Amino acid sequence: MCAERSAPSVSLDSLELLLHDLREEQRPDLLIRISQSLEDKNLIKAFDCSQSALNIALQLDNTKEILECNLQIARIRILQDSLNEARDFLKKIISYPEEISENDTVYDDFKLIKAKAEFLNALLCFYNSPDSVKKAILNVQNALFYLKNNNERLYLAYSYLMLGNLYFYLELYQQGLDFYEKSLSIINLHNFGQNKHLFFHKLFCLLNENPKPHSTSLSCHISPSHTKTDLITSLYIKLGHANSRICAYTKAKDYFDKAAEIAVLTHNFDAQICILSKIGSMYLEMEDYAKAKDFFERALEISTKRKSEVLMYSNAIQLARLYRQTKDFCRALDYLKVADTFGASPVPFNLKLAYTLEKGKIFFEQGNYGEAVACFKQYYDSCLAINAIPYLYELSYQIYRAQDSMGNYQDAILSYKQCRRFNDTLRAMDDKILLNVTELNLDIDRVESEMDILEKNMILKNIEVKRKRIIAVSSATGFTVMIIFTILIFLIHRRKRNAYDQLMEKNLAIIKEHSKQLSTKNKITESNSLDTQKSNDLLTRLNKLVDDQKIFLDPNISLKKLANKLNTNSTYLSRLINHNYQTNFTGFINEYRIKEAQKLMTEKTGQYLSIEGIAMKVGFRSKSVFNPAFKKHTGVTPSYYMNYIREVKTKK
Repeated sequence: MCAERSAPSVSLDSLELLLHDLREEQRPDLLIRISQSLEDKNLIKAFDCSQSALNIALQLDNTKEILECNLQIARIRILQDSLNEARDFLKKIISYPEEISENDTVYDDFKLIKAKAEFLNALLCFYNSPDSVKKAILNVQNALFYLKNNNERLYLAYSYLMLGNLYFYLELYQQGLDFYEKSLSIINLHNFGQNKHLFFHKLFCLLNENPKPHSTSLSCHISPSHTKTDLITSLYIKLGHANSRICAYTKAKDYFDKAAEIAVLTHNFDAQICILSKIGSMYLEMEDYAKAKDFFERALEISTKRKSEVLMYSNAIQLARLYRQTKDFCRALDYLKVADTFGASPVPFNLKLAYTLEKGKIFFEQGNYGEAVACFKQYYDSCLAINAIPYLYELSYQIYRAQDSMGNYQDAILSYKQCRRFNDTLRAMDDKILLNVTELNLDIDRVESEMDILEKNMILKNIEVKRKRIIAVSSATGFTVMIIFTILIFLIHRRKRNAYDQLMEKNLAIIKEHSKQLSTKNKITESNSLDTQKSNDLLTRLNKLVDDQKIFLDPNISLKKLANKLNTNSTYLSRLINHNYQTNFTGFINEYRIKEAQKLMTEKTGQYLSIEGIAMKVGFRSKSVFNPAFKKHTGVTPSYYMNYIREVKTKK
């Protein structure tokens, strides 16, 4: 019963019953599908489904299902922000013994699952420290290794996207832009299924976070990408942001407009808020404060209506930054107070840090250096604990400025030394990461070339399959036509045979009924030009000649010779035959000869004669004259007639 089900779409009311049935029938594959469908509705139920699927897969010892279940559980744990547990499940997948043969039917699936796990591991790095960036690069390299000899272009697109984010981290915006465009071109060219997009359910939520806290643009949290349209929208946003960072503001605005058009059509409000915020940040960089204010306020208004607290928090900080740059510190602090009202909800770490930095900068510019230092030091220890070097560099620099302005030169020197140390670490890290990224680019090029070869081979294979299909269809069509043609010939032959059989039956009846005289049709009319007494006498003598003496057996018989035998003239005899037998002399003689031939064929002596022998025996000079004459009188050929007589006798 379950084998016939498609991807389940069930209500929560009937869910328990369905889950019970699937557990009884031991269907981990369908349990995983249900788990994926529940991610947006009930994460706890989704986790229970995937855990049940894992238990069944372990009982069945199904390697592919075990790995799929671990992957699904890891994804759910990411969505639940249980990142350490997610890492544990991903580690199980990565460390799973590679004992599957390349010839195994699940080998490609096995590699894809591992590639997905590596991608998720890369997402979990968050790019918040040098070590995490290196790990992300390593994860993408490992994913590419598993994608070798596999034509999964979607995952290559995600590799490009991650590379774009890595380059952004390194502030190599042009290279990042190039990779975003390559990712977009692949996604536009290929039609990927819904399930493949669902795998990266939280991808763009994580990747849209800005990795550097000292960047002028705050992170933008948008809803998960479920469809190709949402995915393209997110990429347009990233392309707009990338162009704005290299001061290509016109191109940036074009990309933002494209993203906005799709977001409005698809009613993607989170994306609309993100676009407005990004455009506001762009105008803020251009120092067009009026336009920046307009876009930030629109973003805050929509996020307030949607009750998107994280987005409200982010846009309130943006407005505070705008007013700080225009020296309206009171309005700036007012917007930070607005952000405080949303801060009770879980807020990403980098947003909290952005809030603290903004508040400290306002205090600094107001001359409240002590309060500024207190703000900057608030998250210093937290950044130190996770080794977030870029954050530490920014904080130590701001602390140095404030302490220097206060006249605390000794503390300022210590802060400056820390700032230099973090800066040196960043430079060294950037050099190492650039080397890692170069290696990664080589891996990307290799995988691209392998995929191109695979695509060409697939095209050639499809052409060969189509050619074979055409040949097969042509052969089948030809064979069908031949069968139909054969059947038609058989039916025509059968119909003809039946007609011949009917003719034969009639001929045999005639022979039996008129064995001693010819059948004649009496004609009532015509003139009385022939003397009745004379003609009757002549007819009697004529019948005696043909019936008794069988004068027709003479091959040299002629009208004149017959007239002499009857003591009459040929003209009168011809008129007599025409009048009484409705035929000419030749037809009259041939009719007798054919009847004699039919009679001979039915007799035992005639069975051993050839067609030509019978023809000669009944008075014909040749077979070529006998055959058409026989068919004219009987409707069938002499050979068919003889075969039919033999078949009848054999049956008897």
